[in-house]
Amino acid sequence: MMMETVLSRSIRLMFAGGIAMGLGMAATAQAQELPGATPRVEITGSSIKRMAAESSLPVTTISKEDIARSGVTSVEALLQTITSVSTAGSSQGANLAGLSTYGLSSVSLRGLGDQRTLVLVNGKRMAVFAGSGGAVDVNAIPFSAIERIEVLRDGASGVYGSDAVAGVVNFILREDYTGLEIGGSYNSPTRSGDGKSGKANFVFGKGNLEADGFNFMVAGEFEKAHALFAKDRDFAKTGNIKPYISSAATETGRIEGIFIPGKTVSQNARVVATNPFGYSSSGYGNPKAPDNCADISMYSSGKGGVGGKFDNCKFDSGPFVGLFPEIERTNLVGSAKYKLNSDTTLYADALYARNKVKETYQPAPARIGFFQTDNAFAGSGVDPALLIFPSNPNYQSVITPYLLSHNLAAMNGQPLAITLRAFLAGPRQETDTNTQSRFNAGVKGTVFKDWEYNVSFTTNQSKTDGKLTDGYYSQLELARVLNNPANNWNPFAPGGIQDAALTAKLQGAKYTGATITGKSTSTGGDASITGTLMNLPAGPLQLATGLSTRRDSYDISVPAILGSGDIAGLGGATPPESSSRNVQAIFAELNIPILKSLEANVAARTDHYSDVGNTTNGKASMRFTVTPNVLLRGSVGTGFRAPTLVELHKPSSVGASEQFIDPKFPADGAVQPNAIAGGNSALKPEKSKQASIGIVLQPLASVSLGVDYFHVKIDNLIAGPSALSLVNAARAGKPLYGPGDVVFAPDGTVDTVDQTLRNANGATVEGFDIDFRFKQAFAGAWKFTANLNGTYTSKYDYKTLNGVQSSVGTIVQPDGSPLDIAQTGVVFRWKHNMALNLQNGPWSGTLVQNFQSGYRDADDLNGKRHDVGAFSTYDGQIAYTGVKNLKLSAGVRNLFDRNPPLAITNKATFQSGYDPSYYDARARTAYVTANYKFF
Repeated sequence: MMMETVLSRSIRLMFAGGIAMGLGMAATAQAQELPGATPRVEITGSSIKRMAAESSLPVTTISKEDIARSGVTSVEALLQTITSVSTAGSSQGANLAGLSTYGLSSVSLRGLGDQRTLVLVNGKRMAVFAGSGGAVDVNAIPFSAIERIEVLRDGASGVYGSDAVAGVVNFILREDYTGLEIGGSYNSPTRSGDGKSGKANFVFGKGNLEADGFNFMVAGEFEKAHALFAKDRDFAKTGNIKPYISSAATETGRIEGIFIPGKTVSQNARVVATNPFGYSSSGYGNPKAPDNCADISMYSSGKGGVGGKFDNCKFDSGPFVGLFPEIERTNLVGSAKYKLNSDTTLYADALYARNKVKETYQPAPARIGFFQTDNAFAGSGVDPALLIFPSNPNYQSVITPYLLSHNLAAMNGQPLAITLRAFLAGPRQETDTNTQSRFNAGVKGTVFKDWEYNVSFTTNQSKTDGKLTDGYYSQLELARVLNNPANNWNPFAPGGIQDAALTAKLQGAKYTGATITGKSTSTGGDASITGTLMNLPAGPLQLATGLSTRRDSYDISVPAILGSGDIAGLGGATPPESSSRNVQAIFAELNIPILKSLEANVAARTDHYSDVGNTTNGKASMRFTVTPNVLLRGSVGTGFRAPTLVELHKPSSVGASEQFIDPKFPADGAVQPNAIAGGNSALKPEKSKQASIGIVLQPLASVSLGVDYFHVKIDNLIAGPSALSLVNAARAGKPLYGPGDVVFAPDGTVDTVDQTLRNANGATVEGFDIDFRFKQAFAGAWKFTANLNGTYTSKYDYKTLNGVQSSVGTIVQPDGSPLDIAQTGVVFRWKHNMALNLQNGPWSGTLVQNFQSGYRDADDLNGKRHDVGAFSTYDGQIAYTGVKNLKLSAGVRNLFDRNPPLAITNKATFQSGYDPSYYDARARTAYVTANYKFF
């Protein structure tokens, strides 16, 4: 972070709260001022322009120099260096394989979720990501065009409206640039495998607004990154790490039960009294277990199945998973200003980003549980199971001996349902192309001598095009081919290879083509005016007021095969959806100087949503300069978050839940039953209350310390319950929401859970942000700086229908069961970033420590508690600027090449052995950067 030696600047950087963008006032680094005057700055969190020293809200500012010293090459990675940003509730598109994120990278302040963190670019909203409809894709923001990032670590619905419950992240892009600059970087992991990346960028600008009356600028960035696979990393190459992890991935060859063709799954289900050998998700073991699992590319997993008495094989998906995808990015940004006269300026800016992400996963599974959610089977005459008949030679040579030796003679001679891992289709590959575009134009200036106005129009669009390129297939067509008794398929064939004739038929079941075409738009206008109402003895009484209007829309179109849920490996049906709404708002803010050393600020905003009604929220803050070296400040406010269009209107569909171990059937291992998910038109807006109080000390010109307490309480929290919480409550006779929460199969196993979004939760988050800075000059032109930014979270409590559950430093409840509200990532009790920098003339060196405390993980396979220890990495960089107009740097991230700590629970991701939400699997990575300014 930037280091400045006077108190006012320390305050600005650690706890600043100058003007920002209430309704349409684009942030700039500083306003034009008379020589010698203290500059007025526009800092995120307010709509009153004031001096840098007049701050009252906690804002972290990351300068362009800070970004360069960090050594990171993406917005996603940069945001993770901010201690108030949490992995909990966010998405890391480069790391989280298997979450169907379509490449989304998002940001979550305080761990409250990316949908509760407002993302702005130059003070204006971005359209939410078209692949999900709930958050902004931060990697759509051109990394090399960022001038600075301002992170408001406090709720701001009273200024910005919805989504700003946890805070605001405002990206200020470069503008008013003159000259031509080109640059590039290259990154290479020091371990074998790949994960290398390269980037080139440029910026060109012309004109001085004051001297020439105009300025325009264009900047571009082009990046390509290579994929990295789990087989190339020891910590991730297997999902079978005893006694901690045993892969739950569907294997080939498990007998699911007798299945009489023409009957439904329910009619074929296991019932102890009448159909004791019918279909059960637990199964009746694998004929290749325990000694020959390797013949079918599986491993022996011990006893399990019905009654826990049958030998099983499991599929180790670890080596097949892509840890880091193949990425191609093209980002362009431009701006223009034209000064009509001394009081009026026309301006426009535009942004375009194209991110292409190619993911690779393990071959897809096939079993009755997945086929049940496939509507394509209805009326097709094809049974929703993969069947092997007694006439099949492989039945006679492999299955019959197994049945007779395992007291399953009653099953012999009957058609059997059997599971499959579709090696025959190959690894799954998909390519998602995401584009983001934005255009903003307006006029700003001065009226009535010193009142500043700003009127603008903005249009945003996010578009996602998903495409499956290999490894996917139609479940219906696969079953149609394999269920033909004449084809004599072999579920136990090494590598899944069938004879040539059957292989040719199976090629017709493969699917390549579109998944979703998503489009999210936000179009509207705003106007604001700010100025001095009167001069009071302590200073000017300032007012800002404004209004805005916008229309948001969200549309998803899918091919019929995807809408039916017939594509294996996509987790069920993806229904089409289309929704829109209008939002109008009016706001006002007043800055009141009470004493020369005491200032108050109050703001209020009323929003009207065409679908959820009206809401009014306010914020009040105060700053008190006790002495020239001591500053106190605090704030209180209310907030709200309107349900997103997806949360309200997404059609219900049946897919698969997250994995969990059923306490009633632990021998079955991790299970993944059917899950009903979708929006809920009855959802109410979330309501919140925020408070903060802070102190900034500067005992010496070279030392500053800031401590800020934060408190956020949310009611009507929108979330879907975890599958296991629903199951446990239903079995206890106290269903969380109603008797339809869980559907149990006749044998007592879980068939379906209802994870529809609801308002039945709340959350309370408390803690402290700490910012320490030291700067000292020494003899011989040596300069040393030390900065430490840390966040201590003392409370993170979820209020659910099961009571209050703490998630600070844990992802499970005290008894080891999962938290009722499951999400990616971890809420660390303590997290800090410490940077040491030494500079002498053109040379500078930086060493950074990234630290996070440990946390309680899921219990191991023996039910023993497992804790993930504290973890730290170090980054180092050397930079040189001794050649005119040339900047060079070289560095290493994860300097000591540390492996991640072993993590058992990875939520719904495919990676095994570590938590990809906070660890970069590329491990130690060396990089070089160069930038040259021609003129």
